[in-house]
Amino acid sequence: MPVITAEIQAEDNNRCFTERPVPVFSLDDVVNDHGKFLSEKYPAHAKMFRDRLNTDPEAARAEAVIFSALRQAGYEVAVNEDTGKGGADFLCTSREGQIVAEVRCIRSSTVAQHSKWPEKVSEEAHFFGPITDVIRQCVSSKISQLAEHPFPRVLCLTTEHWGGGVLFHTLARDIMTSETKISMPVGSPNPSISITTDLGESVFFRFDKDGHVQPCRQSISAILLAHVHGDGTSVLGLLHPQPQVELPIGMLPNIPFLRASNWPFADGIIQTEWIIARPSAKRFIHFPAGIMDEKLRVKKKLRKNGEA
Repeated sequence: MPVITAEIQAEDNNRCFTERPVPVFSLDDVVNDHGKFLSEKYPAHAKMFRDRLNTDPEAARAEAVIFSALRQAGYEVAVNEDTGKGGADFLCTSREGQIVAEVRCIRSSTVAQHSKWPEKVSEEAHFFGPITDVIRQCVSSKISQLAEHPFPRVLCLTTEHWGGGVLFHTLARDIMTSETKISMPVGSPNPSISITTDLGESVFFRFDKDGHVQPCRQSISAILLAHVHGDGTSVLGLLHPQPQVELPIGMLPNIPFLRASNWPFADGIIQTEWIIARPSAKRFIHFPAGIMDEKLRVKKKLRKNGEA
């Protein structure tokens, strides 16, 4: 049986330019602050969080940094997961509306195993391979968990692997459309070269039995790819072209998203674009949410005194 492919077209506008903010707090500060927050407001979740710190520390840190990043993005973040029934991790509320967010950590060792990029920092040059299969599996494992929510549903995939930022940015298009190949017809005097994909590892698309591209995993509105590192968390996004509940870009305006620009696709051609011309991963510094709360209380008090 021949492999069905679709042609990929994309603008070459995905060079990454980032500014490195001065770190204020450490990752440990964020984790400790998140533990205190849970102890005060969600005791049952606090115990689960402490247990996770012992058994799966990367996953626990992922929860803490995404909580902090969502707070910095302007949201009031509440724990949404039911300890007995499950559900998305966080319910996030702002003046723009509400979203739910689910966190899934991809361990550094898993990234190293699949990408062949060593887990430990090295000055040696290395080739690296795709991790699209791992990401597709992570996304598939969260479909049912996000399916029942009435708000836009955001899946946050994190990694602490030191090459995570490069992998996420370089492979973002392949995560959306699967790994691409150069295709050229054999025997043609004037062959037309194109870039094609079989959508095998695509998180949002697949071929139906007639060879037409159709959306899949529609319970997920968007995916955030978050690289957790020493001085913060760098975030890129992928927008689902036809989710059950759409995520308006204005709800996360400072995060660059990759999207399918010509959906629904015509003539088997897939075009993708970043929503900003020269995207750079949005960087959230490590900042304890408790300190943010204290600053808000001070501002409210000052405003109250000023009105008096």
